[in-house]
Amino acid sequence: QYARPTINSYMFGNAQALAAIARIKGDENTAKKYDEKASEIKNLVQSQLWNNDSLFFETLRKPQEFALVREAIGYIPWYFNLPDNKANYAQAWRQVKDEGGFLAPYGLTTAERRHPEFRSHGCCKCEWDGAIWPFATSQILTAMANLLNNYKQNVVNDSVYFRHIELYVESQY
Repeated sequence: QYARPTINSYMFGNAQALAAIARIKGDENTAKKYDEKASEIKNLVQSQLWNNDSLFFETLRKPQEFALVREAIGYIPWYFNLPDNKANYAQAWRQVKDEGGFLAPYGLTTAERRHPEFRSHGCCKCEWDGAIWPFATSQILTAMANLLNNYKQNVVNDSVYFRHIELYVESQY
């Protein structure tokens, strides 16, 4: 229903994979088609889903109307190395070190802790609003590894990454 960083990032990754498969097959026309599709998706994610006010990739509830909440899904673009290597995009990662952001005693939450609706929707349903979720954490950790390995930035370092790996392991108990 909404334009989301997740789904669009997955489509970007799929387009890149299809282009690579076409190249292996020797089909340059198909590779070009999917390269262009990946480029189009990348441009749309960066121009439409990046909220300059929150410095985060956010869900759009209506055209040009952000959800106004940072959700862990805003890190999925880095899972696919989608964002350009720009300092403003890297600022999103400040939230993994902030207790008002995603940093919690047992790991990364699925929504920022400072949001007024954090953990307000009860338990045991499809919860966008806060609880740690190992699947989401594993995606964020991969995205953070990509940030550390493939981007020039000074927001997170290997110590931050290692601490989140420790929290992830501890959360499995």
